[in-house]
Amino acid sequence: MTTIPRWKKWLSHIIELELEKIETGYGHTLSLCVSDGRFQLNAENAIYSWEDKYDNFYKVFLQLDLSKLPGKESLVLGFGLGSIPQMLEKNFNQSLYYTGVEIDDQVIFLAYKYICHQLESPLQLIQASAEIFVEITEEKFDFICVDIFINDEIPTPIKTHVFIEQVKSCLNENGLVLFNHLANREAERKTGQAFFNNAFRIVFPNAELLDVDGNFIFVSDKRFLTNS
Repeated sequence: MTTIPRWKKWLSHIIELELEKIETGYGHTLSLCVSDGRFQLNAENAIYSWEDKYDNFYKVFLQLDLSKLPGKESLVLGFGLGSIPQMLEKNFNQSLYYTGVEIDDQVIFLAYKYICHQLESPLQLIQASAEIFVEITEEKFDFICVDIFINDEIPTPIKTHVFIEQVKSCLNENGLVLFNHLANREAERKTGQAFFNNAFRIVFPNAELLDVDGNFIFVSDKRFLTNS
């Protein structure tokens, strides 16, 4: 468990402060910084975690009625530093039970070192690949978030109809899935829209695609949206 002096958090509103740099087993470097008073985990071309400034999910959580969840069991595939449970707990007053799946042991080390002790919500953190986890687990979840990237690419096994079917098999009846897809460039937007139409919405016919300025978030059931 590591805490950061207040003066560093104050200074980080002016200048980003790098705390650690690590080499992963996946051919790229990660940088852990304090930025705008929050822990930020960066790959070369992508932000993996940034507490409540992880805007793509934050903007979607603002539009969700999570009181409709059938229970509290939650699965985060691609845990990172835990921005999703942090936001839900601290900014949206959600008390859920989390299982986090993260393939990179170095990211898990950083999560335990800097973030996990701040959470009051129960958390089980598992080192595993998401596609294997959803294939073999016998657990069921009420809320599943898919946030899986290697740098700025979604691994090929994740962008398949089979993977989405396996995610659905882990979901309790009337549960909710959120899937994060990059949409910064025109090519990403086209592939994201195609994946939504040809895989995600096939598995979840009541799904909705939300454009959150640089990302698409696929919502498996639009009845959870407050504007529906």
